[in-house]
Amino acid sequence: MLALDDPLQNVDNVEDFKYVKWLRNHLKTVDAWPVYSKSKRKIQKRYVLPIFSAACFISQTVYLKNGIGTLSFVVLVHSYICFLINGSCLCRGILIATERCKRLATCYLKTVHLFHHKNRSEHAMKIHVIVHRLSHYYTIYLISLVFVGMVLFNFMPIYNNINSGAFKSPRPESVTFQHAMYLALPFDYTTNIKGYFVVFILNWYISLVTTSHFCTFDLFISLMIIHLWGHIKILMCSLEDIEGFVLGGSFKFTIEQNRKINSILQECIRHHQFTIDFTNEMSSTFGLVILFYYFFYQVSGCLLLLACSQMDIESLSRFGPMTFILFQQLIQLSIVFELISSLSENLPNAVYNVPWESMDKNNRKMIQVLLLQSQKLTRFKATSMMNVGVQAMATILKTSVSYFIMLRTMYQEH
Repeated sequence: MLALDDPLQNVDNVEDFKYVKWLRNHLKTVDAWPVYSKSKRKIQKRYVLPIFSAACFISQTVYLKNGIGTLSFVVLVHSYICFLINGSCLCRGILIATERCKRLATCYLKTVHLFHHKNRSEHAMKIHVIVHRLSHYYTIYLISLVFVGMVLFNFMPIYNNINSGAFKSPRPESVTFQHAMYLALPFDYTTNIKGYFVVFILNWYISLVTTSHFCTFDLFISLMIIHLWGHIKILMCSLEDIEGFVLGGSFKFTIEQNRKINSILQECIRHHQFTIDFTNEMSSTFGLVILFYYFFYQVSGCLLLLACSQMDIESLSRFGPMTFILFQQLIQLSIVFELISSLSENLPNAVYNVPWESMDKNNRKMIQVLLLQSQKLTRFKATSMMNVGVQAMATILKTSVSYFIMLRTMYQEH
């Protein structure tokens, strides 16, 4: 296991953490890292890559249009999946190119990250350590899946080409080169060896850009949510500190205690409003992308299940790993979003359990303000229409299975 940073030593800023360094290196592939050096670059990839993704998207559209009625079932399904993945990456590429996304990401690194809040209290330091460890191992896990997915996506066609004899000389007449992605190009790359290697290299670069757009950027969003969870946890611990105050003989807090409680409540109100504002900004910035993200899983889930249901070696080798990676990514991202929603639902009870009846009138008013504010759940929404979390994930999985059964029945009848 890779060494874990000591969150209390040898760290002067957020970018000194190992998991942040790994994230930065991957996001720089698509120019999505918000903190840039002062060097001026003539060409910024975050503006060029959406054009590149759009060109690939158009090329895939033309390929699918020209291949209707001629492509095999396996190639057709594979092309549709790649088409949907590229469409999702195009949306992310456009979002990354906006200044609004850069501002939000910069705010996370410079303001929201718990490294900047670890000295609030003893509880804050403990939660900072917990969130740091969770972020570290979660980053290792997801980046490992990125490499595994990219390697499997590109090496399975090589393996199938070797088994089919496509690299033999002379090559069997009925055998063509299999590719990780098919595009409408002005040269032959299914039977010509030179064209094959051109597309082979191009597919590796497309895979790198795709995984950076599709997976690593989602990792960045997940880390934001994990740190927001930490902020709410710190807030609840601050409320628990109030419960630890010892009551006087009249079962009322003393003047000095009320003064300390007032300071804690003011900080809690500001802290909670801070988390609400950042969550709302995340929802408005990423909402449309997350909505398209769920649409992608809805459609691709049906197609992948239909392809795997063929139960032959070619289908399972090509679509099995992809199905596993995509479905686990849907599940893990939804669980991360659910963390903050479930904890936020417990916040009103935590506020009400504070011994407000023993406080003075001014503090009771502040408790009322905090109680009303806590009713605004810190929940991520996709374009203000759909709550993102486990319930949405379960709906997508159920619907995917239902449509899969319907498509399977239609396919068998024909």
